[in-house]
Amino acid sequence: IAAKMGSVTISMPKFGHQMSLRSVSKIVLQEALMKFLFYPAIALMNRLGYTKKFALLGLLFLIAIGILTYSLFVSLDAVIRTSQRQLDSIALIRPISRTVQVIQLHRGLSAALLGGNQTMRDRHAVAEKEAVEAFDTLEEKLPANLRRSEDWRSIRANWESLLKKGLNWTTAENFTAHTHLISQIQLFTVILTQDTETGLFYLVNIATSRLPDMIEYMGRIRAYGTGILAAKQITEVQKAEVRGMIANLDNALTPLKINFDNAARHNPALQDALLTASRDISDTVMQIVALLESDILTGHFTTSPEDFLMVISAVIDDSYAHIYESLLPSIETQINARIARAENALRVSIGIAFLLFLVVVYFSIGSYYATVGSIESLARSARAFAGGDLRARIDLGTHDELRQVGDSFNEMADGFSALLEARKHAEELLATENRKNEALLRTASDGIHILDLDGNVVQVNDSFCRMLGYTAAELLTMNAAQWDAQLTADQIKANIAALDNNPVMLEARHRRRDGSIIDVDVSIAKVDIEGQQLVYCSSRDATERKQTEAKILNLAYYDTLTGLPNRTLFYDRLAQEIKKAHRVGLKMALLFIDLDKFKEVNDTLGHSMGDLLLLEAAQRISSCVREADTVARLGGDEFIVILSELDGASNFDRV
Repeated sequence: IAAKMGSVTISMPKFGHQMSLRSVSKIVLQEALMKFLFYPAIALMNRLGYTKKFALLGLLFLIAIGILTYSLFVSLDAVIRTSQRQLDSIALIRPISRTVQVIQLHRGLSAALLGGNQTMRDRHAVAEKEAVEAFDTLEEKLPANLRRSEDWRSIRANWESLLKKGLNWTTAENFTAHTHLISQIQLFTVILTQDTETGLFYLVNIATSRLPDMIEYMGRIRAYGTGILAAKQITEVQKAEVRGMIANLDNALTPLKINFDNAARHNPALQDALLTASRDISDTVMQIVALLESDILTGHFTTSPEDFLMVISAVIDDSYAHIYESLLPSIETQINARIARAENALRVSIGIAFLLFLVVVYFSIGSYYATVGSIESLARSARAFAGGDLRARIDLGTHDELRQVGDSFNEMADGFSALLEARKHAEELLATENRKNEALLRTASDGIHILDLDGNVVQVNDSFCRMLGYTAAELLTMNAAQWDAQLTADQIKANIAALDNNPVMLEARHRRRDGSIIDVDVSIAKVDIEGQQLVYCSSRDATERKQTEAKILNLAYYDTLTGLPNRTLFYDRLAQEIKKAHRVGLKMALLFIDLDKFKEVNDTLGHSMGDLLLLEAAQRISSCVREADTVARLGGDEFIVILSELDGASNFDRV
């Protein structure tokens, strides 16, 4: 079929992409062939429990590992890997040392420029270019894990900052930044200095620690001294710094000479070259110290910055040449010889263990197919069950522990099916209740809105929307303070915080969308809805009730014609004024007024004219007294006036 339909493609979830039928057929045949070849192992593993399976594999592995332990871990791990790491680290010494060398020169030239010697600007540019190239070369040769490390990113950032801003810093800041960068780079010279061969240990220690330390001290002296000579002045602080650098150089020279002597004693073939190098380096250091003491510390400044830079640069270059041309080749030669010896011993061990490994691999593959077959069966049934086929069950046909997993899955599937049915029924009941609650909320005559603890609207019903004139969508974006005519948002939030679960009845005033104000009776209570604290508010428009109460109050205490207080309100105010007069010690007066011939007006002109006369009389009497005084109509054409807080009788005579 695959041959006849070679160009047809199908999608198979197992492979995750579309494949031709020919490719699928090839894969199926390969799997069938592998299972045929490993049938004995598969059959054996299917009859064993996992304890016996791993016991068998462990026994085979123990035999193989027992043979390899002596040679593989002793010879390979203890010799080859250690040596190879050292060799790899040795290979990094050249680019690291070269980078440090050119950055040290860059430090010295920068110090000269910052000290005021502009003749070195061109040489500084050349040195900076060489430093950039050396830095990039080092980065290319570093292992990927070191390039991605936080330490290297810090070195890269400090180097770029130094290139961009270094000449804008002070001489001391520039010197410190260069020195810190050099110290960071030298940390990458990672070599295992503990070695079974003493001669190699001393060579490595010289190349990676002692000699680079002494070179760095000379590099600091070069940079610091060049800056001083360029400025042609030296302070007491700078003298102390120079003396400290000389002391550091002397301290580094002593262990360097000891290591050279030890290396020469344990490496007879290199004895003459090592002792000669030690003497040359010692003599050169003494010359540099003498130059510092005679010319810089004394303040003579007879040596030019250029000559000083060239002299110490030549010494530093010679020191690096000892590393590149003598020490590193000798170290690499000894490490390579040791690796070769270890590899020869290793080949013999590998040959003996190879057959045992083949047996282990054979049974491992058989175990793989036996286990994977059971797992795939479990996965297929689980996917079918997850896809909604609640009748999916597992039958592995094995006698190992996975069969217990399959039986447990079947029991779980039975229980889950029953649980799913019960949950489905409960969800249907809950959905029915939710629909009922939503219908009740939506059709309630009172305006209902639900707030969060900050006063923001969470839910509203249609009645509340009609009450305020907003749509539900608009209200759901609002805070209660936006329609409350009395409280701010902070006040509303504080009131909500003081609420408990008991309903509170209160009166409020709401501002509608058209700007009109309505009186509202509100019932408020905190509620817990699905673990969230909310505020349930039920509102009812109280405008008509307020207006009715105002009308009733007006009819009870005021005259319907003139709007003056009636007899009832008059007696109340009279009692209050009498108490006030006693309290403050002032007099009060009571004026009783009636209209003469009022009956003739009603009889001749009619009651409507009589009403107009009463209104006019009420207005005129009211205009003759103060706002604090009371004018009341007792009935008919009778009026009465209360004058309060009088000093004497003349006051009310005038009224």
